[in-house]
Amino acid sequence: MINKIIEYSLKNKVVVIMGALILIGLGYKFFTELPVDVYPDLNAPVVTVMTESHGMAPEDIETLITFPMETSFNSLPYVKRVRSSSTLGLSKINIEFEYGTDIYFARQLVTEKLQMMTPQLPEGIEPPFMGPISSMFADAIEFTIKGEDMFEVRDFAEWHLKPRLQTVPGVSNVINLGGYLKQYHVLLDPNKLLNYGIHIQDVMVALRENNINSSGGFIVAGPEEKIIRGMGRIKTIDDIKSIVLKQKDGVAVTINQVAEVKIGAFIRRGSAGVGGEEVVIVTVQNQYNANVMNTIRGVEQVVEKVKKTEKGRFKIDTFYTQLDMIIKSVKNVSWAIFLGAFLVIFILYIFLNNIRSTLVVALAIPLSAIFAFIFFKIFNLTINIMTLGGLAIGLGMIVDSSIIMAENIFRHINEGKKKFSDALLTGAKEVSNPIFYAILILLAVFAPIFTLQGIEGKMFIPLTFAVSAAVLGSLLISLTITPLLASFLFRKNSAAQKDNYLLIFLKKLYNPLLEYSLKHSKFMVVLSLMLLLLGVGSYFFVGSEFMPEMDESSLLVDVLLPPESSLEESSRMASLIAKRISQIPEVKKVIRATGKAKGAEHSAPVNLTHTNCILVPKEDRKKSIDEIKKDIRNATSGIPGVMIQINAPLQHRINHVATGIRSAIAVKIFGENLNTIRELAEEINTVMGEVPGVTDLQIEQIVGVPQLQIILNRAKLARYGLNVNDISELIEVALNGKVATELIETQKRYEIFVRYEEKFRGDEQTIKNILIETPTGYRIPISEVANIVENRNPALIRKENAIRRGVVQCNVSGEDMGSVVSQIKDKISALQLPEGYFINFGGTYENQIRAMKQLTVVVLLTIIIVFCLLVISFRSFKNGLLIIFNIPLALAGGMMILFITGNTLSVPSIVGFIALIGIAVQDGIVLVSNINNYRKQGLSIAEAVIKGSNNKLRPVLMTTFTTMLGLTPLALRNVTGSEIQKPLAFVIMFGLLFSTFITLVVLPTFYAAMEREN
Repeated sequence: MINKIIEYSLKNKVVVIMGALILIGLGYKFFTELPVDVYPDLNAPVVTVMTESHGMAPEDIETLITFPMETSFNSLPYVKRVRSSSTLGLSKINIEFEYGTDIYFARQLVTEKLQMMTPQLPEGIEPPFMGPISSMFADAIEFTIKGEDMFEVRDFAEWHLKPRLQTVPGVSNVINLGGYLKQYHVLLDPNKLLNYGIHIQDVMVALRENNINSSGGFIVAGPEEKIIRGMGRIKTIDDIKSIVLKQKDGVAVTINQVAEVKIGAFIRRGSAGVGGEEVVIVTVQNQYNANVMNTIRGVEQVVEKVKKTEKGRFKIDTFYTQLDMIIKSVKNVSWAIFLGAFLVIFILYIFLNNIRSTLVVALAIPLSAIFAFIFFKIFNLTINIMTLGGLAIGLGMIVDSSIIMAENIFRHINEGKKKFSDALLTGAKEVSNPIFYAILILLAVFAPIFTLQGIEGKMFIPLTFAVSAAVLGSLLISLTITPLLASFLFRKNSAAQKDNYLLIFLKKLYNPLLEYSLKHSKFMVVLSLMLLLLGVGSYFFVGSEFMPEMDESSLLVDVLLPPESSLEESSRMASLIAKRISQIPEVKKVIRATGKAKGAEHSAPVNLTHTNCILVPKEDRKKSIDEIKKDIRNATSGIPGVMIQINAPLQHRINHVATGIRSAIAVKIFGENLNTIRELAEEINTVMGEVPGVTDLQIEQIVGVPQLQIILNRAKLARYGLNVNDISELIEVALNGKVATELIETQKRYEIFVRYEEKFRGDEQTIKNILIETPTGYRIPISEVANIVENRNPALIRKENAIRRGVVQCNVSGEDMGSVVSQIKDKISALQLPEGYFINFGGTYENQIRAMKQLTVVVLLTIIIVFCLLVISFRSFKNGLLIIFNIPLALAGGMMILFITGNTLSVPSIVGFIALIGIAVQDGIVLVSNINNYRKQGLSIAEAVIKGSNNKLRPVLMTTFTTMLGLTPLALRNVTGSEIQKPLAFVIMFGLLFSTFITLVVLPTFYAAMEREN
């Protein structure tokens, strides 16, 4: 079958050339249509359900809303975990589905449950709603708006800019944070209400009933129809004031007589600032699977138009856009590909010493890349740092099959023993099977990676797909285009050449080494075992982590204050910290976002500030990201009551979506009683602080928020003929406030908010003195029927799978994550946990454990697959066992280079080891096949081994050096995105160096020894 492909290509050259041209045209078309992004699709199938109940305490939110809903969601199919948080006025539930679950199917399941659960929830709360379908990197572009009047700025952002941005294709959501959201406030005077005999509910009902437009149908007036409308909606603040509440002594009592009506602000739970100045931050989120570059460009066009029309009123500054990151990252990897390709072509010319031969082999690079782009389009992949990184990693592999094919054809033609066409065909057929099986093994090696789940699968499957598609294309090219080009460019005599000085020098070194090795096989066994032991020994000194942290030229600094801190105090302290951070030379700009934006999916309390630190680009600064982190910690230390946590943006998003924890390591304590959980957390916090490498250590705040509890006395209520509901309505509306209706100005909708005036609810004593009218008309203070006590209760209640949990979390600095976690586990194991309480580890470490388990299985499965294919290829168990011996020594070389360079055993490096398994056996297959061919021709074992090894010295060295030099730019360049690709490149490069020594020296020796015994 394979030989027939070669014969067909040589007989039908025009057809093959036309097919290649069509392939090039199609590949170019698809390349221009492919979307471009920074990362592959890393989205987990997570559905977020939020329920708002303004002012409701966290315990009530948990009991009445969160618990019944999360237990219901737990019963859905394919649910992996349900996480929830209950905070003041908000219930948030994250339903994590198994990877591979279609997000739309998951949302449909959740929607059906919501329809069943909503009627069972308490009256008066907002209906539960699902967050929009957004990607992990949904924040496509963010900008700030400054102006003199923050009411006007927020109004502009909410009602002018937001609707325009939502019309841009690809935009899923627009979130505004900061400024003051306009409301109409009806601030009641309770004394006047009592004097007029008016209840709070009377005011609420009057507002709703006096804000209605009605339809009267139409009348026919001659040839015309006239629509009849009753216009009764509230249009101005005077309309609110003039609403009649009741008649007293024939005189109308209006709202204006019992309340102050004015323009106010929505109760803020968040604010934003830059350089100490209040701003509104606008975050535009990208739709799931939408082309982020097109979305950003569409948003930028709208913003530019708005800047021109609103010039002088508002100042709009973009501080974050994925477009910059995309362009920079893709440019860096593209440059690595071009530089790698140049180095590959250079090494080809050095070894082949012939322009034509170099051209024949080098053409495999662009043609294989075009083949890969076609597959990208078919399977809906994007151009990103991982897919391009896959092409960069595969540069050397792409030319391997063409090197072997061209070199063998070249050699047969130069021997001159057959006419040109026969030599060409013989040379091609001789290596076709080894090439096919070598590529098949390489593809089989990558196949288990496609079984990876979680973030690691989302990250590295596209990279593996890119390599596999390019290598598959290179196989097709080596069997068709390479022989065809050889028929045009390789001609007898004109192709003749002498070995260049480098190859002559290498052969002079190689032949004595090979002869020595053949005579001292026992020594080679000992040497091989020593190298293997060195690799195994290195393993115990190499740290482990999930993934190297990327330097994205930005950092997220979370500033956490005591739980009782107000929004104003949090904003003040966060501005102070932002000012200190901005004085660090490597920090360009600091933008703070305190608390929660209305409509946002996160449930950040007001004492938490997310600070976005924009850094000088990695390429333009001398300090590393770890050094800058240290500077930030030094700048923010010594502030009483303030805890900070520093994360890279990618790590923060992955942790937040996948685990719900912001830090690298999280010790999760599960149990029933929050006070007990807190005590255990403090013990664990103490022992974790003793572990070297632990930074940003903090306990997730559970208890400690002051509460003023109005505890109703049912006996006293009964004495006065009152019900709990009478007091509850008073507390809810008078103290917390409630929206009665809306005032619509053209397309703007403003809430009409009813509440007591500040002076009637501003302190504990005032609340105690609030008067209640009994059914008999008697007026009593609320303290007569209730005890008002101050207590400290949870600010935030978090749960996993309906079990309460607390968290002690930290980051790691100066140590590897694996060793730090190991020490933490040792110290925690000595603690005695009460019955019903247990501990789990989470954060990035959770991803690491899952990934390591999967990758261990993948590596073992890969070795088994390779061995089976080798036995099938050679029809010899012995030859298969001989070649498989390359793998442990190649892996030993990779492990040693991790130890030498200070890299860790992470997902990228393990993927490098898996790729190394396939690459390491390719040269062995070609070499053993060649030795077997010489033995079939009647040569002795020694002659076949020496001649076969010498003949394949050049192709083996070429495949080794092309792969190594192709990876050199990825290994040595210090640019954005290189942190993930460096460990992978180092492992393959230096593992391959070991593998080449084994292939050229040890493998022939073992072959000769095994055959002599036979």
